[in-house]
Amino acid sequence: MELVTSDGSVLALDSERHADLFWAVRGAGANLGIVTSLEFRASRTPVVARATLQYRVDRLAPFLRTWGETVEAAPREISAFLYLMGGGFALATVVHAGDDPAVAGRDLTPFLSVAPLVGRRAELLPYAAVVTAARAPHRGRQGGRTHSGLAVHLDGELSERLEGLARAGFGELLQIRSVGGAVNDVPADATAYAHRHQNFSITAVAPYASPEFDEAWAAVRPSLDGLYLSFESAFTPERLAEAYPGTTLQRLRDIKRRIDPDNVFHQNFPVAGVPADNGAGV
Repeated sequence: MELVTSDGSVLALDSERHADLFWAVRGAGANLGIVTSLEFRASRTPVVARATLQYRVDRLAPFLRTWGETVEAAPREISAFLYLMGGGFALATVVHAGDDPAVAGRDLTPFLSVAPLVGRRAELLPYAAVVTAARAPHRGRQGGRTHSGLAVHLDGELSERLEGLARAGFGELLQIRSVGGAVNDVPADATAYAHRHQNFSITAVAPYASPEFDEAWAAVRPSLDGLYLSFESAFTPERLAEAYPGTTLQRLRDIKRRIDPDNVFHQNFPVAGVPADNGAGV
């Protein structure tokens, strides 16, 4: 990658050139400079199978446990996204990385029995069409308040606590993404993003900051395991430690002091120091 640093230097980064900065940018890039170009090797996946499923959810906790077990039992070709819609419904998008209808049907079939279905659709389509471009202008930060965390499983207390979050009125914008797979093939110390054993990323969104939302999420946090910080609005020391566990944070701070001593890049989740949480979205 190419990075512009706070003093105007333009650096080429890879595993041999500025290797420590290359390590840091992959997980904390916005704290260290502006990435102006990326070079990476893409996986050749021209066509995928996508299933869109709408479930009726009578009780959230057992539904989440079954969903989690189904995702974990699925082959690596499966990526699954779950969106709680409120009113006792959930929407899932499940993508199979391959164009063989028979294999895709086999891998997608277990998701049909997670809960009663009220709608379903399956299709083969180009990978580029899975997420279509909105073509809308970028206006910077969105105005909502988000809380997020990672999890190994959706069982035990976590599913019950997420049900409590929904009962508190914050379940209509709750998203659960599958992670793991190739993400977890990377050693935990290979990049500043050190979370390489979890299977799920969970994000809750509220239209604005409120103590009620923060308190409802605080009840969920004890059952979480780490944080992907780009979905988190609370810039607190506790959240920073969850994002960069173990020795990762200290290594990041050492690199930050050297590459950006004046803390020019401070508008994202700060590693140099944590200001008071201002309730802004990210």
